[in-house]
Amino acid sequence: MKKVAAIGLFLLLSVFSLHAEEPGPRLDLDTGMSFSIYSSFFTIDPSVSFDTGLFAAGAGLKSFFGLRFSDVYLCPYARAELGWFYLAVGMSLMAKGPVADLQAEDSESNQVDFFTPTPGEANGNMPYIALGFSPAFLGLGPGKLGFDSAIEVFPSNGLTEVVDNQDNPIGNFIGTAIGTVIANGINTVKLAISLTYSIQL
Repeated sequence: MKKVAAIGLFLLLSVFSLHAEEPGPRLDLDTGMSFSIYSSFFTIDPSVSFDTGLFAAGAGLKSFFGLRFSDVYLCPYARAELGWFYLAVGMSLMAKGPVADLQAEDSESNQVDFFTPTPGEANGNMPYIALGFSPAFLGLGPGKLGFDSAIEVFPSNGLTEVVDNQDNPIGNFIGTAIGTVIANGINTVKLAISLTYSIQL
């Protein structure tokens, strides 16, 4: 078992060593998409890091532009990297609230409304977390082109459907509450895919 673990560690470090960059500051420009069960976002993410070769640390500002509800989020973050893998932790600020024709969201008689976990007074208090994989492998001009894939966690606008059954008001309340909490809890998790361009400064 120890031999298997040692071989696995050796292979992992070998992969990381392929990523090793020249020590110094690095500028990353990233653009792509982020998806959740209710929304899709166009994203822009510039960041600056100091690369030691295998490890790097830095900061950035990721902007999310909602394609369904036209909501906008700004997420400043700090970032730590090990090889191609990274962890980003920061805050989510809702810069623009949702705009949509809610009547078009429901073909039945139930009432549909926005579920907004980031109301105005709470802006700046909601977390942003991303765990990702970002290899830069193709030399292009002064930098390298690559891709980024990540799991992101931050609250964003979703929908709540108010169950309207006149024969069961208690069931209405329970159904609405449970559906809203579960669906929008899942909505905080997003899948991000993007292209990156990295330049050693």
